[in-house]
Amino acid sequence: MALSLILRNAARANGMSSIIKSTIIVDSRKTFSQLLDKSKVISPLYRKINLPIVKRSMSGDHSKLWPIEKAVSVILLGVVPATFLTPNVVLDDMFAVLTVVHFHWGLEACVVDYIRPILFGAALPKISLGLLYLISAATLGGLLYYNHHCGGIGQTYNDQDEFLYDPKLLEDLDWASVLQFLNPPITNEQPGEEWLLVRPLKLSDFDRGYLQILSQLTNVGNVSKANFESQFQKMRNTGGHYITVIEDTKINKIIGSASLITEFKFIHECALRGRLEDVVVNNTYRGKQLGKLIVLTVTLLSKKLGCYKMSLDCKDALIPYYKSLGYKSEPGNSNSMMNRFEKEDPS
Repeated sequence: MALSLILRNAARANGMSSIIKSTIIVDSRKTFSQLLDKSKVISPLYRKINLPIVKRSMSGDHSKLWPIEKAVSVILLGVVPATFLTPNVVLDDMFAVLTVVHFHWGLEACVVDYIRPILFGAALPKISLGLLYLISAATLGGLLYYNHHCGGIGQTYNDQDEFLYDPKLLEDLDWASVLQFLNPPITNEQPGEEWLLVRPLKLSDFDRGYLQILSQLTNVGNVSKANFESQFQKMRNTGGHYITVIEDTKINKIIGSASLITEFKFIHECALRGRLEDVVVNNTYRGKQLGKLIVLTVTLLSKKLGCYKMSLDCKDALIPYYKSLGYKSEPGNSNSMMNRFEKEDPS
């Protein structure tokens, strides 16, 4: 009995679902036929609209530039690592020009492809391209200025190694007080040639020939890279050592150096005293006032640090030279004496 009721209800439900399905089909057919009737009215309007032909991509707009762009990309593959491995002004400038050109072409392709006159009018694409050229020119100008006045792109990357002292100490030195000693006037920030750089000694200067330039002054001896780095860290950690160098950024070599050594005193109300030592300039760079430049740089640095005086020891033949830079011999107090401790021969 119960089973027969279930079967009858199932049959009725199945019949009702068939009726519902047939109703939906009929309604959907009516709706579709109505849409077809409307499309017959609308379709002539579509036929009257003529869309202009739109270029598909930048390959059609700038097909002649792509071979050049490929060549630039290939050159960059060599220039980029060379710039950071062997930094110099020529490679820095090549890196700047090629990189800016490479990115400019890519951005210009985006502007031409996506900011089209048919979509945004005639003015906006022109304004966008103008701004792009302005930004690229400003970027290139900034990079070139940085290369020639701030050390350069590759040099900055390599400057991640340690300085012996903070380079900011060489900023804003009182050059106005000593410019009478220089003709024409030069400073540590404007050393007379764009490829010259005055800066603190760096840990990596062993590879830039720092010891070779010292050998033009005195006997250096056998100093390994490990010895150099160990001594550098001792100087840096103890403080009071301000070795300042001149670098020829064209060849990545040290061509001049001078040392300021400071001493803490109890006299003169716990004052600080400075000593000028190890002044040397490469023989092939004579006539550029580089000796005067490096001496006056460390002299002004001692003044900035608060030294109450700066003294030096020199040969008699160099007395007129240092007098020309403001140093004076004190009568009755200008003797230089020493006691050398020679190392015994281990043999």
